[in-house]
Amino acid sequence: MLKKISNILPKEERYYVIGISSDKETIQYKLLTVRLKDDELKIINRFSSNTLDDVFKSKLSSSYPVLIHVDGDIVISKTVNNEPNYRNNLIFKANTEDFYFYEYYQDDQIFVSVCRKNKVNVFFNEILALNLFVLHIAIGPFVMVNLITLLKEETVISSEFDTINFLEHKIESVIDNGSDESCFINNEKLKGNEVTLLASFFDYKFPNPSLEIDTSFLHVNASEFKYKKWFKIIGLFALSFIMLTLFIGHHLNSYYQNELAQKQFEYNNALITTTKIKRLEAEVALKKNILLNNRINNKNFITKYISEISNSVPNTITLIEVSVFPETRKKRANEKINFKSSVLNIEGEAINDEAFNIWAKKIQKFSWVDKMEIVEYSQTNRLNTFKIKIIL
Repeated sequence: MLKKISNILPKEERYYVIGISSDKETIQYKLLTVRLKDDELKIINRFSSNTLDDVFKSKLSSSYPVLIHVDGDIVISKTVNNEPNYRNNLIFKANTEDFYFYEYYQDDQIFVSVCRKNKVNVFFNEILALNLFVLHIAIGPFVMVNLITLLKEETVISSEFDTINFLEHKIESVIDNGSDESCFINNEKLKGNEVTLLASFFDYKFPNPSLEIDTSFLHVNASEFKYKKWFKIIGLFALSFIMLTLFIGHHLNSYYQNELAQKQFEYNNALITTTKIKRLEAEVALKKNILLNNRINNKNFITKYISEISNSVPNTITLIEVSVFPETRKKRANEKINFKSSVLNIEGEAINDEAFNIWAKKIQKFSWVDKMEIVEYSQTNRLNTFKIKIIL
């Protein structure tokens, strides 16, 4: 019994990464089973098929979560300028809600992969029908940027459909021509059609802040998988307590009565813990909803503002703090958080008045700055400290 229980304890993490690629109406399914144990990553199984047949299904278990990567001719990948409403121009004014957007932000550019939701959801529903829990989805070639830091001397990384040239961890160019040649990443030998799958695992496990895709529709799956995992562990522990109590009671009835009461108390505590977990998950969902309603989840332009401010700072100016969209008042539990969504506060130091004035005039010329206010300016023998407020 104890050996059976130890096999399901979270000593290691396993994930299924399923790649779905379409090439001239030919669909291929690829599977990597990834194990993460003691910070050591290892691919323990590989499989591919043109259908989700019984052999493919036999490789899967509902005990482990699923990560999906979609690629091929149902995905369009582009490099565009980081401009307002670029999505509408990219999809020719179609409804953006009908598409998945997978975006990588680099300086003033966006590397974006687009796919119609109805194309992806066909595969998505096939996998859900197997009673599996899908926790993450990635689309197109740009997920491979998650692997760039793992490459030592290489400046090229390829999938079966695309090749990315990079320099100093930044994308230089993207070529619509892949490679089936094998490469070594993290001491694992990967074929061209497996590179994006490993990159999708890193995308989920170690998120890159410059990569974005809306996966809010998968939050329910994540909650259900977490609940199932903990319920299974707690349930088996509770069952072991009861079996142990019955065994002891068979030999000593009085001792059995005392142990049964104690184990029942522990069992009830386990159920209370499960209830608390569900309540905390509900609180997390509520707070995420509050943040979304406050419109602070749009990162499209925050990076641009911070980048332009940073690039404008001369050697005579030192920035101490940049506060983006500050809170209007102190937070309270279960209450909507209000932000000044059009304000940036900056604190810093200048070696003299002239240096500060020149820099302030440069900021006022930015097209996205509506108004700049000097909140505080203090002079000392060596440095002048300042606080300014930028209104967008």
